[in-house]
Amino acid sequence: MYYETIARLAKKRGVSIKAIEQATGLGNGTIGKWKSLKPKIGNLEKVANFLEVSVVDIVKESESSD
Repeated sequence: MYYETIARLAKKRGVSIKAIEQATGLGNGTIGKWKSLKPKIGNLEKVANFLEVSVVDIVKESESSD
């Protein structure tokens, strides 16, 4: 799912999920909810931009790991 993909990318860059949420203006725990829910595209785009990857890459990897 989306959370696992983002967590892996965050770890690779040495940044925490909390730091991503703060830097992108997302509420505390928002990304954690993506363990079971699909994120809003605007929020996913913020995270992708922060991690310097494309939304498409996150979606493809997340959906292939379901």
